[in-house]
Amino acid sequence: MFGINTAGRPIYSGGLTDAQLTQKLNSSTLQANETNVIARKGGHSIVMDDGDQSNEDNLLRIRTSAGHQIMMNDTPDGQTIHIMHANGQSWWELGKEGTIDMYASNSVNIRSSGEINMNADRNINISSELGSINMFAKNAMSLETGSLNLTGTNSLLAYSKSMIGLKSDSALMLKSNTGSWGAGSGLVLEAGCIKLNSGAAGDVPKAQEIPKKRLPDTKFVVNQGWVPEPAAIETIVTRAPTHEPYAERGTGVNTSTSLVGSAEEVPLDPKTEEAVKKAETTEISKIDKGDYEKQNSATTGVGKIPPEKVTGMVAQSSKLVEQKANEISNKNGVGKFGFGAVELETAGFLKPGTADFFLKDATADISTVLGSASVWSGNQGINGVSDFLNNESIQDITKTDLFNKGLTSLQNAGIVTGLENEASLAGLVSGASKFGVDAVKKWTQGAGVLGETLAGSFSAKITSGDMDALVRGGQYAVSLTQEKISDAVQGFSTGTVGVTGTTIRTTIDSAVQSGIASKKVNGIST
Repeated sequence: MFGINTAGRPIYSGGLTDAQLTQKLNSSTLQANETNVIARKGGHSIVMDDGDQSNEDNLLRIRTSAGHQIMMNDTPDGQTIHIMHANGQSWWELGKEGTIDMYASNSVNIRSSGEINMNADRNINISSELGSINMFAKNAMSLETGSLNLTGTNSLLAYSKSMIGLKSDSALMLKSNTGSWGAGSGLVLEAGCIKLNSGAAGDVPKAQEIPKKRLPDTKFVVNQGWVPEPAAIETIVTRAPTHEPYAERGTGVNTSTSLVGSAEEVPLDPKTEEAVKKAETTEISKIDKGDYEKQNSATTGVGKIPPEKVTGMVAQSSKLVEQKANEISNKNGVGKFGFGAVELETAGFLKPGTADFFLKDATADISTVLGSASVWSGNQGINGVSDFLNNESIQDITKTDLFNKGLTSLQNAGIVTGLENEASLAGLVSGASKFGVDAVKKWTQGAGVLGETLAGSFSAKITSGDMDALVRGGQYAVSLTQEKISDAVQGFSTGTVGVTGTTIRTTIDSAVQSGIASKKVNGIST
């Protein structure tokens, strides 16, 4: 690591501010001993770090003394370019898969003397949580679409100072519980046949409301600072950046971008393809439409697999375990997905090394060990096993997060590119997220025993049969969602709960102490 620091602004023995020093200089009243520099404030810095042996902290950071910062991060799982104001009230982040996150606590203002063009190959979502959406065009405004729904939960008004015209080349239907029609000077009704109370009026389908979801926000708490607030934003958008600390920092990079047409697929290598085909014959407990409808909807995709199919993958993962969210057992593991210590550690809920403790002692009781608060990291406000078991939403989010981490590990290992068939990709991701990429490698090579796992998660030995069931589950979930689950059912629900405790004083003190003790940081002299 190489770094350059400026000395920083001086602190004078006389306690003079810059303004007071200037005033004394101008009035020729400055005393010699008042300009002695006894310390300096933090200066500007440039840090170039090639990372540790795990390739973490591989970055280049430019930071001013006030805290404004540009950081270019080359760490494989979190390659981002981040630009942030010192007060955290405005920032940009560019993710490796083509995501751009932007936040402003005041306003975002764009003006062009010519045109402003916006185009999305998929959806454009615009949401206003507390205010209104106003659009004005002085000359004309046009809307064109295949199907147009207008819904006003309280009222729907249309007014013109001149004319309002409604025309349909097919049927025009008006229906209400009560009705009135007033015309000032005249009313004309013309038809080949006019019926009054002599037949039922044609039915008018109800316009569907846009599905809503709740995403995390941040709020300012006295004596704590900015603290994440779970599920605080009701919105139709899929991602909503917040004031720092942003609960979904860096997660945009988990949504892979295909640089080829969606119709094109990259084939698996022959051995992997053979293993995936073999898994299709595995008998498992399968989800149905009812299981899908009960599952909280996923709010993020897994690579090219869209959120509605990820919802099916999550539901199927729970179906394979057959355990309630608030249950823990040595046979099935933790919660509705039977999480093991390795998974919980990978997701950041257990402190590093906890899984090794389990693996060294196959007789360890999972309830006893995880019952100790000392092994939990406090991630997302989860400080013990009861917190995790009593929060089904966190369990759902954790499963989706592990899917994304599984995809990344498969890509890094060269097993998949992310452009393969969705069902095959979902199966491999399901296996990697549970047992790791090394187990998937051995499975594709025909091994019978794929490794060891914590007692309390499937079996002490991971077998090819265990992997077959997971891969088959991922395949089936995507196929079922695509073929049999209607668009109306594939809705939205609560988004990420967010992280907590990121601005608590004790947490900051601990982080600072860790930085001071790091071998990468020069010793501090007093």
